Amino acid sequence: MSTIAFQATFARSADAGTSKTCYVSFASVPEIVTFDVPKTTASTTADEVVNALFARIDAARAARPGQISISVPPQLIFSRNYGITFSLGIDDYSDYLKEYQEECIHQFGKPSGGTFITIVRKSMAQQLVQQALQLWGMHHDESHRPTRIMMRCDSTPHAQATITDAIHDADAPCYFDVTALCEESTTRTETHPVSTV
Repeated sequence: MSTIAFQATFARSADAGTSKTCYVSFASVPEIVTFDVPKTTASTTADEVVNALFARIDAARAARPGQISISVPPQLIFSRNYGITFSLGIDDYSDYLKEYQEECIHQFGKPSGGTFITIVRKSMAQQLVQQALQLWGMHHDESHRPTRIMMRCDSTPHAQATITDAIHDADAPCYFDVTALCEESTTRTETHPVSTV
């Protein structure tokens, strides 16, 4: 696994009674692919046009193995780094989440308004948790091991990978608890490379 170059900022000392929550934020700015919707002609049927469009969509997905993709015709939104945060201006995302039931899914609202969804591959989240714990350990002694690990997938244009023990209140809804992933087996049948955007 390639590692993400996290920027580590620990605002609080490691004294007893201080925060033992580790906040992990990684960048995954999405790729948006727009498809021209072909029109029927005298020599093509509507079914042929639809089948050709689906073939192009399937090819785009096959060219990006392991990435999360969200279909918003005539566009496909790809996660790039096995995680994505997005909003489509709706409240019910159940149709978009059907194929990702085994992934880490987090729905939240922002103070500025809107409902957002984060989807992160569980294998990716486990890798990032392990990397975060290693970096945390370089700055804290064993007695200050984090009791909670919160994760955020930042899909904004200028996102940065960060690890910290303190966040702004406005950012809190973006994070979700991945502490349980520390206790799960780290054995995986597939390994996805991790890169910064």
